[in-house]
Amino acid sequence: MKKSLLILSVVMLQLACGTSRKTTTELNGNWELVIFPASTKTLSEIFTMKRPEIQLENGRLTGSTGCNRMNGTYTASGTSLEIGNNLAITKMGCPNYDESIFIEALNKVNRFQVKDNQLILMQDSVMVMTFAKQK
Repeated sequence: MKKSLLILSVVMLQLACGTSRKTTTELNGNWELVIFPASTKTLSEIFTMKRPEIQLENGRLTGSTGCNRMNGTYTASGTSLEIGNNLAITKMGCPNYDESIFIEALNKVNRFQVKDNQLILMQDSVMVMTFAKQK
């Protein structure tokens, strides 16, 4: 009985680890913002210069706020996602552009889902923003 329980535990652990690894590697790639429900304005009205984009690769985050470049780290496990609070962001002047709404939304993220080449970033079960995978 003990041996069967041990084997079952090992199999379940392997399945859990395999699922987590597959899910977190789905994050890797280049992503462009396509849905941003934090505002009633369109993406073009909010992000007047260009849409924010992120590149995720094995714990490293780089990208653009639509004006400034950013880089930092992230930690993913299963569907949990923690983006490093110490993102380094350049300080270029961007007239009539307020990137703080994007940064504030990014700081709220604690979960993710990858579905149909879209990366859905969430705070708990609420969508914060969605990115489309770029080729």
